[in-house]
Amino acid sequence: MITAVRLALRLALSRDARQRWRQVSIIGSAALAAFVLVLGVVVVAASAEVEAKLSARMPISPTDDIGESLLTLTPRGFVIEDQEVFLRWIEPLPGHEDDPDVVPPGLARLPEPGEAVLSPGLVQLGYDAADLGLVSSGAGTGVDGTIGPEGVGTQDELVVWVRPEEGRSLEGEGIAVVRFPSSTEVAAMEDHEDVLADYPMLRLTEASTLVLTFFVIPALLMLVLSTRARSEVRTERSEFLLLLGVSRTLVRGILALEGAVLAGVGALAGAFVHVLIGPTFTTVPLTGTNFLPGALQAQPFALLDGSALVVATAAFACAAGRLEPSLRLRPMRRVSGWRAVPVLLGTLAVASTALLKIDGTALFVVGVLFVALGLPVSAAWFAQQAARVWGRRPDPAVWMASARIVHDPQRAARVAALLGLSVFLGATSVSMYLGPMGGMTSGSSSSSGAAAAYSVDWLDGRDGDLMTLTQRMADIDDAVLVLPVGHEASADDYRVPAVGLDDCATLEPLAGFLGGAPCDSSGAPTSQVRDTFREALDLEIVETSGLVGGSGSGDSQVISAALLLADHSVSAASVHHAGAPLPGFNPADLMSTRMSWGVIAGWIAAVWAISVLTLGAAVLRELIEHAREVHRDTRRLVLIGLEPAESARVGRWTLLIPIAATIPVSFVCGLLASFFGTGPEVTRYTPAWITLYTVIALVMTGVAVAAGGLMTAADRRRGRRTRGPRALQR
Repeated sequence: MITAVRLALRLALSRDARQRWRQVSIIGSAALAAFVLVLGVVVVAASAEVEAKLSARMPISPTDDIGESLLTLTPRGFVIEDQEVFLRWIEPLPGHEDDPDVVPPGLARLPEPGEAVLSPGLVQLGYDAADLGLVSSGAGTGVDGTIGPEGVGTQDELVVWVRPEEGRSLEGEGIAVVRFPSSTEVAAMEDHEDVLADYPMLRLTEASTLVLTFFVIPALLMLVLSTRARSEVRTERSEFLLLLGVSRTLVRGILALEGAVLAGVGALAGAFVHVLIGPTFTTVPLTGTNFLPGALQAQPFALLDGSALVVATAAFACAAGRLEPSLRLRPMRRVSGWRAVPVLLGTLAVASTALLKIDGTALFVVGVLFVALGLPVSAAWFAQQAARVWGRRPDPAVWMASARIVHDPQRAARVAALLGLSVFLGATSVSMYLGPMGGMTSGSSSSSGAAAAYSVDWLDGRDGDLMTLTQRMADIDDAVLVLPVGHEASADDYRVPAVGLDDCATLEPLAGFLGGAPCDSSGAPTSQVRDTFREALDLEIVETSGLVGGSGSGDSQVISAALLLADHSVSAASVHHAGAPLPGFNPADLMSTRMSWGVIAGWIAAVWAISVLTLGAAVLRELIEHAREVHRDTRRLVLIGLEPAESARVGRWTLLIPIAATIPVSFVCGLLASFFGTGPEVTRYTPAWITLYTVIALVMTGVAVAAGGLMTAADRRRGRRTRGPRALQR
């Protein structure tokens, strides 16, 4: 056994120049694969950590088995700079102001009445409590009293904890809170998550799926193909051991250890890069997510898991190779059509979500995974079938290339397998990025449009609240019209939502917004204006004296809602600044048609880019390998009368026929995934973008092949000038 280990180490670390390309291929591929896999583990771990933090922020409500409510939590929110700000109004019950169980994560204590604690993300955007009309509190455990890292999932999450002013109340409206769970309780609870805020990061299932599809599969495919790099030293030594009578099992073990040693060197390099740069990074490029410091630092388990997977995969791939003692004795490799079954099953799974009209997001994802796994496996079968058809052409170069593909389709279809996977992943990525899950920011709002309309309401309405709101809004922008909103008084129990208007002339500055003069000759609102309020705002226009406030039983004259109108843009931050003293103040932008940027959109772009880089590196390595094989075959083919140029044509067709057979299959699979993914609202059907991406991938590959051909031809001409024409026959 010791002798076998020594042989494997000497083979792996041989100084023979003929072993150099294999060493560079495996070590380089292993380094890149380890880096990508460790990054994938880090991303999944970061997602799990964010989920745990947000779950700890969701309080436990009273049940028959859990005690009584100690605090009221009322969620509110508004949008600034296309980002949602999540306000959480909290009010402890009397006697529980200092109870540690009701202190939210990231806070050392509850803020004082009328005070607020902001997240670091708001501070980074340039906002402080005063900008929102609030009084800053130092109750947070973070820098300068902001919410500490225990209370936010990422650096850019926008959260505010705020208490009503002294003497005001939330009236018990909201979520009854017994306590905020500890980290131990969160780990033990199922389906306990923060439902009050959008996730600032991929959920754990989403992160795991994207990592598996775009990190693991391309990285391992690249690594496995790199282990097929030819080395005359490796071939000679394995043949010699077999001739000496060494068992095939032991020879395979030696080759596996050789691959493990080389992959281990590369894995150490990739892991070392993570150790160096991990602590300095707080974001993955293109994602738009800023993690807390240290969140992307690779932990020992991540380094170990990624490196171990690389070494084990390389060892297995090296051991699984063929051990034929000679190229001349190597039989034709028959590839079974069963290799195409995963592609077929995956396509059926993807299509079934739309054909059966079911909410099958999970089934769609499983189908995509099957196709992604099946395309590289089935490429050899598609190439072999295509070669049998192309081999009937009278062109000698095409015939010989087809014969080579039929004889050894797996070697010939490596570039095609990588390109096919790249085309399918690109098609899926584009469709998801532009689809409903992406949530591209678009549309207008009161903050950026030509007019503004906000509906606001608050709790614990008091006399003078409307006047306070009006005065504070006038201090910010005196051109904003503030109208009371309530219900039209009626004899029955049905209440019609209505806005109070005593003087129609106050609407005159809004004539452009309302589509014409708001008042008729008698000074009353026109029918057009009434229709506009009724259809666009779902409000009737009544005199203020006929307006009833409140929404409960009994007629309350206290108004606790208003309508803010302006013929110019008004920011949501300004509106909140005006109403901040009112408990549970809730502004809603009636003009907004925006869709917030989906977190998953940035991550789709990032993981797709990483998969392109990984597969691109693998394609480049395979093209170099192919050029080496063409150069090596030229020396043999000239002996049977072929010219070097004809030998180059054979090499090109050996490369192009598998690509011509595989890319259409991948392209169609991508189109089907894009089309049927619209059923579960995962994708958007984008055939033009998919076609453009496929064409770009093929053009770039063609350029690389042409560049390699030119370099080979130049090298051949240089060889003729320096060594003479017989040099090719050596």
